[in-house]
Amino acid sequence: MDDFAYQFEDPHAAIYNLTPELGSELSFVDFEVSDLTWARDGKRVVAIGHYGEAVVFEGGTVGPLEEINGTENPVRSVAEIDNVVVACGGNLAAYRRSEDGSWTEFGPDAVLQKEFPQNHLEAIDGFSKTEMYAAGRDGVVWWFNGEIWAPVQCATNLAFTCLHCATDGFVYAGGMTGIVAKGRRDEFLVSTPPVPLQDIWGIVEFQGEIYCAMMRALMTWNDEEGLTPVLEPMALASSFYNLGRGTKKMWSLGDKDVLTFDGEEWTRINQVGVA
Repeated sequence: MDDFAYQFEDPHAAIYNLTPELGSELSFVDFEVSDLTWARDGKRVVAIGHYGEAVVFEGGTVGPLEEINGTENPVRSVAEIDNVVVACGGNLAAYRRSEDGSWTEFGPDAVLQKEFPQNHLEAIDGFSKTEMYAAGRDGVVWWFNGEIWAPVQCATNLAFTCLHCATDGFVYAGGMTGIVAKGRRDEFLVSTPPVPLQDIWGIVEFQGEIYCAMMRALMTWNDEEGLTPVLEPMALASSFYNLGRGTKKMWSLGDKDVLTFDGEEWTRINQVGVA
């Protein structure tokens, strides 16, 4: 695919459903895909574009192009929370998708947008419709209680780039120079490494461990030890960046590296068939 990467007159992104044995092409799209998520218990895929594009894949078909917003605010993250698809992005905007394919902004409101100017949201997740979280610039975690958004200023002014609501009941956010925030509702504690590290771009809990993916390193994090390198996958791959979790496996996707982990063994996927 590298030959197509900078040919902007051609479709700009390829979306695949990937298993350890097969890559099934869902579609080529002519926008930059910034994030995607499974929905409807794995029956649907929702992909969003950097400038507010969205497409839905279901039942082997691709739906029409949807528009999240009518501005040039970037859209950075999408998730399904309690059967509702939500997204977030620039200028403190959060969006909710309706089944007719329309997207509605649901905050934070104009007063908070003015109070926190240029405070982009980079990641969104939640436990339910009435408890969602988003994070982004200036060390702020945003908490939505089903009616209003509230900013929670953490003990840092660095940006958060990823966020995950874990099965242990806590919210984890990773960010620049290796910071990790842990908390819930209006109380978060920030862990800062003794020396600045690479930025964290992916964070996920798998089988009770919190994994943090940097560009060139994969770490686990806990309250006592902070960040600890995971040596086995780092011997198999040189790039990481994005983490995904299924029911039985965790996936790590880097520049040119795809790994899976079943809780016991890491496996590098070098080649799959393409359908």
